This record gives sequence, C-alpha cells and structure tokens, in this order.
Amino acid sequence: MYKINSKHLIFFIFSVTAISARTYASIFIGVNGRDTWISALIATFLLLGFIFLIMFISLKTKTLTLEKVFYNTYPKLLGNIFLFLFCAGLFLTSLEAATVESSAIHTTIFIETPVWYCLAFFIIPAAYVASKNFRTISIVVIVTISIIFVSNLFLMTLLYQYKNFQYLLPILFNGLSKENIFATLMLLGSFSSIAIVFPFLRYVRDKENLIKNSLLGTFIICILVTFVFVLLIGTFGPLRASNIYYPEFYQAQRLDIEDFLEFGDFFFLLRTVCNLFLKYVLSLTGIITLLRNKIKRKKVFIAIYTVIIAVLSYFIGSNQFVMFNLLRPLQFILLVVFFVIPLITYVIYFFKYKRMKM
Repeated sequence: MYKINSKHLIFFIFSVTAISARTYASIFIGVNGRDTWISALIATFLLLGFIFLIMFISLKTKTLTLEKVFYNTYPKLLGNIFLFLFCAGLFLTSLEAATVESSAIHTTIFIETPVWYCLAFFIIPAAYVASKNFRTISIVVIVTISIIFVSNLFLMTLLYQYKNFQYLLPILFNGLSKENIFATLMLLGSFSSIAIVFPFLRYVRDKENLIKNSLLGTFIICILVTFVFVLLIGTFGPLRASNIYYPEFYQAQRLDIEDFLEFGDFFFLLRTVCNLFLKYVLSLTGIITLLRNKIKRKKVFIAIYTVIIAVLSYFIGSNQFVMFNLLRPLQFILLVVFFVIPLITYVIYFFKYKRMKM
C-alpha cells in the first residue's frame, strides 16, 4: 500500500477546505455583510478544535480507518447508515464542484460556451485521474496545489493595492447578531469539507506528526480565506460584494500593472478549475476508498457515477438562481454530515474505547 507522510496531508487539506467559500463568497457576505471575515475567523478556530479532536482520538485509539470508527461505535445497521450519509456528503461535494466549476467558467470567461461543454472538459479528465491508484492521485494533488498556492499569494499581493479598509468599518456594529451566527455556521459547514480527507488518514505514515501538520494546514488555508473576505469587502464594499455571483473574478479583473499587463482572469481560471477539479477527484476517491469492499468493478462505478454527476450538474448549473439557492442549504447539510455526525461519533467511540481498556 502506498503511504504518504503527514506533510503531504497538508496539500490534501488545501485541496478541499476553502475553494467553495472563495468561489461563491457572495452568499456568505450577503448574510453577514462587512463582518463576514469575523465569521470566517470564528469558524476557523471552531474547525481547528474539531480537527484536533478527530486526530487526537484517531491516534489515541490507533484507528485511522473511518468506516471502522462507525462500525465500532454503533450497531451494524446504524453504522452502515452513518457511513452511507458520509458517502452521500462526498457525493454532494463532488456534485457541487462539478456544478460550480462549469457554471463559473460559463458565467465569467466563456459566456458563449454552453455549460455541458465546460462540464465535459471537467468530469472526463477527473474520472480518468480518479481511476488511477492513490500514488498518482497524490502526485497530482501535490503538484497542482503547489502551483495554485504560489499563484494565490502572488495575486493577493498584487490586489492589495485596491483595498479600502473603510468598507470594513464599523466592525460588529450590531454586536453578535443572529446574522453573525448564521454566517459562522454556513462557513463552518463549507470549511467542514475538510472531512473529505478523513478516508485517506489510513495512508499516513508518520502518525506522530499528524496532529501538528493537520492543524497547520487547516490554520493556513482558513486564515487565507479570511484574508480573501477582507480583500473582497475592502475592494467592493459589502453591498456590491454580496450581489456578484463570483466576486473574485471581478476583483482579479481590476489587476493592471502600468497599463501593460492585465492577466487577473488567468489566476481565477487556474485556481477555480484546478482546485474544484481536485475536490471532485478526492470526493470520488473517498467514496471508492470507503466502499472498496462493495465496489467490485471500479471503472464501471466511476463511469456510472460520472454520468449521474453530469446530468445533475447540467440541470442545476444551467440556472444561476437555482444553483445559488441550493448552495445555501448545502452548507448546513455539510455541517451536519461532515462536522456534527463525525464529532459525535468520534467522541462516543473514544469513551467506548476507554471503557473497554479499563
């Protein structure tokens, strides 16, 4: 079995955690306005606590296999139900990745290109990569994220000049309002896509550094997204930023170096396509990993899965209003499936493990 070290896991965390919150940031800004970055900061620390608890329990119980945790915590039927719910969450994240990618590219850059055409150039290569072994997928993740991360830092540095911090004031004008709590829960649901990496913990070799590197990766990517919200609100103001479907695209279009270079669109295209591509591949690979004893023919499963995703993504992504109305409740579904259920399950499993050892 191919193994990765815990530093490689950082790249997996970067692949799945924050791309959704960045791509359709307007739905979060629309809820909490100029204080959205504070909600992102609170969600970051809640997620850090969640990751610490999951990794700590996994190491203490010497259980890095997610399905084993479900089966040892609950009766067989209930364990299968919760495992199915987790796989359903992975299906929803892959559907989200395919739908948002095709819609974003069609809406912003290739307006005259139909959604199905954008979709075909996304899910077919993704299916091909997912059909390969874990070693190949790991290489794709590490190389792609390295390029994206460097380009993100470069772009954010260039865009800093366009911000206006007056748009961020006054901070917490209405105090800790229900909008603040609502946005925090939505962002926590979006960030909880980090659970996509849980099926791959079994491949980690140096378990002694698992907690440290997991927390490091989570902190870096979530703080990066918090800074993205600051830049977006500082660039457009809370009202305008909440009324743009893909605000980072229009923010990148402002990039102008001495009236000579204007290439912000390239960075948006690179980050959106590549990052959502990785999220789709890892979601699909996660399902295959969790259900490896039930999936007899991997390539047939991937083919059927791809067709289902293609059909659903086409109908959802063809209408921006429908898609964005579905993205809001999706965050709460992911909050339950990827955050609440694993949190409760791992805590129960830890106490059952301690009682058995007594």
